[in-house]
Formats: sequence, C-alpha cells, structure tokens
Amino acid sequence: MDFSMKKETMITQELYSEVSGEQNMELEMNLPDYCSDIKRILKCCVEPGITAVTAAGENLSAVGSITVRLIYVGDKDNIDCYEVSRDLNVTAKAKNMPADAVIRAYASVNYANCRATSQRKAGVGANITVNFTLLRLRETQLPSQAQGCGVQVLSQKVQYGHCRAMKERAFDMGETAQLPKDKPAVGKLLHCSAYAVVDSKKAVTDKLLIKGDLHVDILYCTEAENKTEKFHHVMPISQIIDLPGIDDKSECNAEIRLRRLIVTPKSDSSGNCHLLEIGAKVCAFIQCCEIKSIDTIADCYSVSHEIEAENTIQEFLVPVQSVDRLKTVRRTLEIPSADIASVCDIWCSDITASMKGQGDSAKALCSATVCILYLDSKNIPEYVEKTVDFDFSVKLKEKYEYLKCSVLAQPRNVDCSLQGKTKIEVILETGISGEILSSSTKRLCKNITVSEKPAKKEDTPALTLYFCQKGERLWDIARKYNTTAEAIQSENGIDGGEIAKDSMIMIPCV
Repeated sequence: MDFSMKKETMITQELYSEVSGEQNMELEMNLPDYCSDIKRILKCCVEPGITAVTAAGENLSAVGSITVRLIYVGDKDNIDCYEVSRDLNVTAKAKNMPADAVIRAYASVNYANCRATSQRKAGVGANITVNFTLLRLRETQLPSQAQGCGVQVLSQKVQYGHCRAMKERAFDMGETAQLPKDKPAVGKLLHCSAYAVVDSKKAVTDKLLIKGDLHVDILYCTEAENKTEKFHHVMPISQIIDLPGIDDKSECNAEIRLRRLIVTPKSDSSGNCHLLEIGAKVCAFIQCCEIKSIDTIADCYSVSHEIEAENTIQEFLVPVQSVDRLKTVRRTLEIPSADIASVCDIWCSDITASMKGQGDSAKALCSATVCILYLDSKNIPEYVEKTVDFDFSVKLKEKYEYLKCSVLAQPRNVDCSLQGKTKIEVILETGISGEILSSSTKRLCKNITVSEKPAKKEDTPALTLYFCQKGERLWDIARKYNTTAEAIQSENGIDGGEIAKDSMIMIPCV
C-alpha cells in the first residue's frame, strides 16, 4: 500500500500534578534564665524552611526545619525574644509520578497561634503546608504530512512555545558577615529575611550562567534594653546550571526563591557578638523556550480508500512577553489606637499575586502583609500588621483573544516615615516576575489509518455543476464531492482556496 505519513515532535511544558502535605506543631516554649519574664506577646513568627526534597515511588517528601521566634514585651517594658527550632518533615502522594518530573516544593504557614501560659512559658500551635508541583516536558507526535492512497489533507501552520529545557536546582549559600564598627554587638535576633535578585543570565552550549545577589535583612536587639538595630548584608550568587539542549541563542527565564534562612550570632576575637553566620538554601527554576511553527493536519479524506482519522483537541501556548520589574508602592497606613514615637522595623511577611490578561494588556493584583514593630511615646514596644493592596498593568504589542498568565511577587525593600502619631507612610518595593502567553485551541488529526483495499466507488458523472457562494472553501466543496481541490482549480481556472464570487463551477470526478 502506497501510503506514508510524516510526524513532527512538539515539546511543551506540562503541569502533571499538584499535591500537598501538612504538619501540625504543638510546642511549649520554656524561657531560659537569660530571658526576661513575659509581660505581653507581640508576635510569634513561625518560619518553615526546606533543605531537601525527595521522591520514592509515589511518595514525595520535604525535610528541613521550623524556626519559632517569640517576640514579646519583657517585665521591664523592653523588647525581648526567644527562638527554638523543630524538624520539618512533610510527605504527600503523587500517583504514577513520571521519572523525569521536575518537583517544586514550597512551605507556607496556614495559621500560628500563641499565648502566654505563665510569665516563663508560652504555648504555640501551628499548621504548615508544603505544596508540591510536578512538571515535565511532554513530547507530542503530530502528523504534518500524508500522501498516497488518494489521501487529501488540509494543512495548517500553528505557533507554539517549544520548551528546550526545564530544571530546578537547589544550592546552599554560606557566609560569615561582620557588623560595621559603628554597630553595637548582637544581643538577640528579632527578625531575619532575605530575597534574591538575578542580575544577568548567559546561555552557552548545554549550560546557563546565572549571576545575582542574595540580600539579607536582620533586625536584632542590642545588649542595651529597648534598643534595636538593623543590618543589611549582600551575598553574591554565581551558579553554572547544566541544561542539555540549550545554546547561546536560547532565551531562558530564571526564577530564584529562598527556601530556608538560618542566621546565628557569633563572637569575634574580643568576645563580643559582632559576627553573623548566615546560611541559606536557595532554589533556581529555569525554563528555556523558543517560538516555533509546526505544520499540522486539520482535516483529511481519501478519494480512493476508506480512512479513519483520530482527532484531538490541542492547546497551543506561545510566549508573548516576560514580566520582570520592580514595583514601588507608597501607602499611608493609619493605626487609630497607636501612639507612635519611633519605628523599630518594618517588613513584609507575605505577598500574594495573581494576573489575568485580555486583549492587549494584562493586570496583576497583589496583596502584601506589612509588619510594623514600633515604640510608643512611653518607650513601650508595640506590634501591628496591615494589608497593602496594589496592582499594575502590562501593555502588550498586539491584541490576543485568550491569554494565560503566571506571576510571582517577592518583597524586597520596605521603608517608612512617620506622619504623626497614628499614621505611617510605607514604601514597599516588590520584585515581580512572570510570563504572559497567548492560548489557542485547535482540532487536529492525531493519527490517520488507511484501509488496505480501495473503497467501492459509486457511479458518479464525469462533471457535476455546482452553484457556489462567495467565500466558500474549495476544500469543503472537494470533500463533499470526493474530489480534490486541485482538480476543481484546474477545471475552473481558480486561484487560491476560496470562491471569489457567487458563480457556477464544474466539479470533475477523479
């Protein structure tokens, strides 16, 4: 049988599965002798950190540690704190997990409750969730050409984002930072946070070079009561990531997120805590895609054989625009019952973000939780949390019918200025990254099967007269009368694939 079919391979990123696991924690914190009595709890920070993610069979596991830091007002109206660490061990099941799946895992706190059970004890209850996202590269074989046995095909060319490589790689960072000479020694740590910034990416053969910085912000108590100090430290990021299949022309997106941060005060040669040992687990997620065109078969039939076409509905995603910007938001927050004398520190504990697109623009909606630690006019510590909502829009060069968007918002710098005793102007800098893709759905032939024996032909006239209308496709007419579009074109001297005006044409038998 003289029939042949050619297929093209399409490689796309596929979300295979999303699963999650939880860990409940009940903890009694007994203050050591060097901590003052609890007069009032300001904030209990529960910070989960992942050090390793493993997969075995259907089981996914994330291990690490949970830092619990109690910030409170001491018996002398001073700021005091105490922290403990517990193990993090969360599991989940993912059925039929592919061996080549890229596993992403991030921990979040659903709730954290804390209450003082005595002047020397506090009870903490918390629930931690680890979300596992499984991604993989999917190869799809689609017929692009078919010939022989009288087979006629309606071809269409479509664009899509061809994924050349995808990888997530976690790496450790460590450094000992020394406080400036004008900074007093560390008594106790109050708050620690970090964010990563990618400065440059360079693709070479089978590798991606990433350079950037990890910014670490630390708030600590000095040995003097009620005195707090801030310290900012920058750690350079320089990583070479193996990505088979890429070259110097590949466009790669790199997203770096913090998984775990541990800061430990250390004594220097003088015996004072002027050193901070910083350890971080950082995770880089890399995607390398290029826009490709692929020939597909939208419809088919045979003028001489019985055929069976297996059809499918295929979504095609095309990268439209990457999002990588620093958004600065100013908000004046009012705290009616406050009597603010000075702000000890302000930070952002969490930002949620979502993005939707339509036409020639996409809009992101973000919500940030801003944490404020301050002293009132009597020099007594107070703490409050406020929500800051903001949005931003991205203008696209063209209009699209359907858009799919992904966005990640990571807090960077937070600053403030007092606007009276009950108002604070907050300046929030947020790093926002993501991708906007156009989406189109096509009905395609997934496979074509041709019968070995020719089909029985009914008696048909050599020529058929057909009254056609402007805009009719020759393909539809030819399919209806079991002939070919080329034969109709040749018989009637028609150029192109559509009827130019209302007319009568002759349809030849083949």
